[in-house]
Amino acid sequence: GVEFVGQHRTAKRRLRMLPLSIGKSVPGLKAFLKKLRPDWMRKRQAARRGRKFASQLPEVEKFLATKTASVSIHRQLGVGNVGVVYEAELKGDWAGALGVVWKSTSEPAGRIALKISAPESPRERIDALIPFAEKIEAACRQSPPAPLCPWLAMGVAESAAGGQRWLIQVMPIIAGRSLADVIEEDAPGMAPAQALGQFAAILDTVVFFEEWGF
Repeated sequence: GVEFVGQHRTAKRRLRMLPLSIGKSVPGLKAFLKKLRPDWMRKRQAARRGRKFASQLPEVEKFLATKTASVSIHRQLGVGNVGVVYEAELKGDWAGALGVVWKSTSEPAGRIALKISAPESPRERIDALIPFAEKIEAACRQSPPAPLCPWLAMGVAESAAGGQRWLIQVMPIIAGRSLADVIEEDAPGMAPAQALGQFAAILDTVVFFEEWGF
């Protein structure tokens, strides 16, 4: 059968008891990939979507309406159980408008992803994320750069009416398709080598996180 064993020692440790056996035939590969189709995940997410965070969207919209001098919202990219993500552009004193408490050494340029979420303690959450953000920033500056999306800034903002505090995260927008889209759209005709290449890319990221101590 077709087996994939990680080439990195850390991947080998994780996979030595769980080799990936897909079978000899392409139909066998298709059956394996079909199990990974994200339909059930999307249905579960759709059922949960809106039960927690969507009720805060009107307040988020009011908040953003007061920040038009610093934040231009182009479109909503998605909303989930814990937050909402917009495609936006930053200008003027955007850091002050978004209550930024941590910034990358790279300034946001052009359109970015603006995530607004509501953890229990936004500032404590930022304090916990900063070490990871700094490690990811350093890794993205190495050659070749790490396959990660870095934070550009994090802040804490309060709703216009007061009483609700949000975690603000600014990140680059990465062009392309999500892994879920690749599996759903390409699985029916995906060749074994292509499928293993996708899996290898995922393992590379897992290995990177372990080697950098995440």
